[in-house]
Amino acid sequence: MYNAPLLKYREKLNIVSTLSDFVEIMQNLSNLISVYSSLKPIQWNEKQIGFLIANKNDLYKEFHIPKKRKGKRKILAPSSNLKLIQKEIQQILNLFYDFPEKWEFNDETKLIASNLFKSPNSVHGFLNTRSIVSNARNHVGKGYVFNFDLQNFFPSVGPGKIIETLKNEPFAFSHFTSQVIANICTLNNELPQGAPTSPLLSNIVSRRMDNRFESLCTKFKSLKYSRYADDITFSCDFNIFDDDFLNIVNLIVEAESYSIHPKKTRLQLRTQRQEVTGVIVNQKLNVTRKRIKLIRALLYNWRKKGYDESQSEFVKKHRKSIDLSLYLKGQLNYIKMVRGADDWIYNKYLEEFNSLINENNR
Repeated sequence: MYNAPLLKYREKLNIVSTLSDFVEIMQNLSNLISVYSSLKPIQWNEKQIGFLIANKNDLYKEFHIPKKRKGKRKILAPSSNLKLIQKEIQQILNLFYDFPEKWEFNDETKLIASNLFKSPNSVHGFLNTRSIVSNARNHVGKGYVFNFDLQNFFPSVGPGKIIETLKNEPFAFSHFTSQVIANICTLNNELPQGAPTSPLLSNIVSRRMDNRFESLCTKFKSLKYSRYADDITFSCDFNIFDDDFLNIVNLIVEAESYSIHPKKTRLQLRTQRQEVTGVIVNQKLNVTRKRIKLIRALLYNWRKKGYDESQSEFVKKHRKSIDLSLYLKGQLNYIKMVRGADDWIYNKYLEEFNSLINENNR
């Protein structure tokens, strides 16, 4: 039995067949969300929605940001009006999937939030209560860590996959409802990286793949699986990662219309440095020595040459147009997140950082 507070809304979404009906039920759900959160309901307008759907190809701004390693990542940012509607759709989908913990809890919201349709425990990307650290924690102390990336993760999710997913549980939306949502949230038949709905929709449509991988883990002793966005990790105490295993994994990936990135696949042994989403997992959660050395060098340079000269050298050498103090603060927070607030390395460099900040403010 589906949670009672949402039953009447889901029944309506199941029979929506016109844009006016779609707008009406979305307005009702927008009003409902405002009761649970600090968000103000937006005024859905049939003419406005029709315009956004008809003109969405012209309502995105394209720009590129550098990837962590080589190349650039294409970002497609929606216009303010389209983004507003997409954010509202994201909140509405959250009523049925991954109910936000930050929303106000009362007897009704507890009923809604108690539904079983949450991201699987193996999923750690795009969730407020999970992170790269919770993702890496699954694989600490394993003999073998196997990583691979899904190639073109967001672009691999098209309208057809979204429609198929939204027509099934826990949504059970009508074909028309699913089609309109898919239309508003895609560009050129793919999820645009930059739209607020893309992260949630990517998790929703990947649920079946995650469940199949979790089921695969029950067939092998000590095998663990986790996914952070397009970054997939298996780990095991034994080397089960032979051709037969890889063929099973590849079949599951291809069945979900994804593909494995051929250049981003690796098997890490215990005798090597094992990393999961950038976090070292050999014996405990840890950060790389390279990161620690960089923090130490930047703090030393700041104390020796002063802030202005250090800032200038930092921008020139690392090609980062960010304030040096903000960068260092972010790096220290990262160490805290991985190693913990009581870690001696974190506290050592935090004390030095605070001392330099105080001197700079005198």
